[in-house]
Amino acid sequence: MEISEDTNQGNSSLYTHCNICNNFLFPILGGLRCDICQLKYCKDCIIKLNSTSQNISSDFKLLCPSCFNQVYISIEEHKILLEEQNKIISMPSSEAFQKLSEDACDTITHNPLQDYQIQRRIAAGSFGLVYEILDLQSAKKFAAKVMHPQSSEERELILNEYVLTKLSKHPNIIDYYLLYEYNDEMWIIQELMKLPLTNILQKNSPMPEPFIIYVLKQVLNGLSFIHSQYRIHRDIKSDNILLDHSGNVKLCDLGFAAQLTIEKDSRSTLAGTPCWLAPEVIESRPYDTKADIWSFGILAIEMIEGEPPMLRCKADKIMKNVVKTEIKLKNKKFISKELANVVECCLMKDPGLRKSAKELLEENVFINNTVLPKMFANYVVEKYRFFNSWE
Repeated sequence: MEISEDTNQGNSSLYTHCNICNNFLFPILGGLRCDICQLKYCKDCIIKLNSTSQNISSDFKLLCPSCFNQVYISIEEHKILLEEQNKIISMPSSEAFQKLSEDACDTITHNPLQDYQIQRRIAAGSFGLVYEILDLQSAKKFAAKVMHPQSSEERELILNEYVLTKLSKHPNIIDYYLLYEYNDEMWIIQELMKLPLTNILQKNSPMPEPFIIYVLKQVLNGLSFIHSQYRIHRDIKSDNILLDHSGNVKLCDLGFAAQLTIEKDSRSTLAGTPCWLAPEVIESRPYDTKADIWSFGILAIEMIEGEPPMLRCKADKIMKNVVKTEIKLKNKKFISKELANVVECCLMKDPGLRKSAKELLEENVFINNTVLPKMFANYVVEKYRFFNSWE
């Protein structure tokens, strides 16, 4: 669902002729410009929208037929996605989930360097290293997460991450393809994305609200699916949201994720990153998927203000304040009332008062957002100049 990449550079006819019927337009003042692709069209070919046109955002007044169709399709796709996520499945038993896990865990035991060539290192952390790799057979590029488990417990955590990601196949969740276990290394072959959301968040230069809502909507789509499978992500934050050059937004790193079952329908383990932890997680009370909704609310603040609350505080102070004080936006005046209400709803101390991911997706602030992936990608490239790393 990409906008045509026709460009007006080096082609003066785009300024003097309608891009559909080719009728002559007076230079500079002639014709009407599409609000999305910015190309010019005559008054007979452009589509003029009123406030109720196809329920499309009032941000758009003039659209060419191609962009109109893409915006309308994006709304219809969102409705279809909601319908899919509304399908009710039963919480699995421990035995049933164990069977799913065994089927998904197809470990390869030979040297991964027989199949892939390392191109460059793209990330590093306590978990290990991430490389861009080339498939020697298909010549396609992937990412490889390379880890060295130091114990059987660490190995089990890696297997848990691989299995839960493999079982959570969704357009807004990173794809895991293969798992290699060779000598003392474990390689996860995964979809290649370009950068984490964290890299484009700036405290002194906030992202425009339509793009904030677009990203949050994609995260909610992925989160809603994970929750529909009775799974908790437990580490929602900008570091774990990846972007690519097409404007796709994907949740990653299910290393802390947990599967709920009939026998164990809640968790009480302290897991996650301090700034994003829900009060019930900090207090070791039983919690479920609503803990992710709190973290999502902190993510929203992170996007609006450039960083999460208390980022520079020590972990014990952060956790004490999360439990004892109200966590909220510093200034609601900079965003719409609708988005501020979403943040407030997510950060209710009582998990039962928080809306689910599915319920949040039904809010008008997300339904009416019609930013296209290509629009978001263009914004990122233009503002942050990632031409070299977005090849």
